[in-house]
Amino acid sequence: MRKGRETFEQLFRTRLRTFVGKRGADGRLSFNALAKTCGLTSSRRVSDWLEDGSKMPSAENLRRIGEALGVSVDWLLGFD
Repeated sequence: MRKGRETFEQLFRTRLRTFVGKRGADGRLSFNALAKTCGLTSSRRVSDWLEDGSKMPSAENLRRIGEALGVSVDWLLGFD
């Protein structure tokens, strides 16, 4: 990978952050609101994906996130 180029994990976090904020600040969804919209049992997963950096959602959860936000999984991962 070339220097200065983001990985798909980094792009996912960057792009998800455009929709999701810690407390729903700036009109963005809260972790809890996204988790509920996607049918997840805990907002902890959302915070793990955004803050931990070592975890990525499953393919099914990526599909749910894309559907909830009205974007494609390809866009979320930077393959648009």
